Amino acid sequence: MYPSIKSAANSRDVPYQSLIKVWVAGKGDLSSGRGASVKHRTSLSPCVHFKVAVSATRPIRSRSATLALSALIGLTAISSNAHAQTYEVTIFFPPNGGTNIAGYAMNATGQVTGLIQFGDNPSHVFFTKNKTVHDLGTLAGGSTEGTQINDSGQVTGIAYVANGDVHAFITEGETITDLGTLIGGANSYGEAINASGQVTGQASNRGGFWRAFITKNNKLYSLGTLAGGATGSAGNAINASGQVTGYSDYNNDKTTHAFITNGSTMSDLGTLGGNNSVGMAINDSGQVTGNADTATGTVHAFVTNGTTMTDLGTLTGGANSYGDAINATGQVTGYADTPDGYEHAFISNGTIMTDLGTLGGNNSQGHAINMSGQVTGYSQTADSAHGFVYTNGQMIDLNGLLTKKQRATYSVSYGMAINDAGQVMAWGNVVATGDVLVFVFTPITAASEHTRQ
Repeated sequence: MYPSIKSAANSRDVPYQSLIKVWVAGKGDLSSGRGASVKHRTSLSPCVHFKVAVSATRPIRSRSATLALSALIGLTAISSNAHAQTYEVTIFFPPNGGTNIAGYAMNATGQVTGLIQFGDNPSHVFFTKNKTVHDLGTLAGGSTEGTQINDSGQVTGIAYVANGDVHAFITEGETITDLGTLIGGANSYGEAINASGQVTGQASNRGGFWRAFITKNNKLYSLGTLAGGATGSAGNAINASGQVTGYSDYNNDKTTHAFITNGSTMSDLGTLGGNNSVGMAINDSGQVTGNADTATGTVHAFVTNGTTMTDLGTLTGGANSYGDAINATGQVTGYADTPDGYEHAFISNGTIMTDLGTLGGNNSQGHAINMSGQVTGYSQTADSAHGFVYTNGQMIDLNGLLTKKQRATYSVSYGMAINDAGQVMAWGNVVATGDVLVFVFTPITAASEHTRQ
């Protein structure tokens, strides 16, 4: 479902996060899927925490979700297995009468950003800090949503301004700053932000064409397009040194090619023999992953070294694969076709693509990967869709990290992010109402567990 939303967004020239909001509004079902500065008052949501343990030697197949209040509830279940990992589970609820809260990104310290919905009223961007939800409000009264957060807690995203146009923004603390547009343009979308506060995304110019951009001192600068009569481009990701990847129209707009930038120079990453490619993610070494057409008409995940694109292949017997995320060592996750026509999450080290399997259903997708090679995403079970974390060779159902009582109340359906500390951020629902909540699963070390006791 999630990659399908991204594809639809690209075809409509809107950020995929905006279309995810449609899913949130409809309390969507993944079970059948295949795949000028304004200061706002901070609002705090309550948050409840739970600790459970999971054995790394056995998969867990059950259901659930959680919440956010300032006190820790000592609800602990410790596995007798010597390799069990204990997690603290934090569930965030929408503050100020909100109806849904959805997280899109998480940073290295576990801070989350996304949007809070208030029924038919404008949505609000938020970030979490000290296990509370900070409602940052709106920019000029229109809807706002956060798309990514850096390790300093700066958020970028999109905001609807007074005339109905959409502008990229950046936050500093609880202040939202409008990043404006390219000269003469109407709209801009903030997609990604690096540690220095540089933002990339796409913005329209005076001629109405879309351009990938990068910010310097909170001002948008066009990254242009690839040569060959191209009229549009978009930035999807940015690394610590300011290198951007995404896609640009090519060959008189007949095709699109993935690119990487160094400074203001955009370099073509080519394809795998076919017409099109797109860069989805980039690590701090400048390695890019994404998807590219092959000479036979299939689509394969790729990884780059410099401007050389390497085909990651497919799962044995499958036709297509799609790269969605890359870690510091160049490992890639995404999803790939199986011989029987389904899709499975995978992890690739550049030469070997490993099938991560499912939680008992037909399909799964990997969405994020950390430096240890842990993956999160979603998998179908026998009757629904559950978020998972893949660790120590096992796909673990995030619902299995909830207590039996919590599993009767909540269901965790999609793993959205995982950081290098092993924290997982996921979406879930209140079973009775379908309302969307944010869940953060934090590994507890033996030392911190002893300290808590």
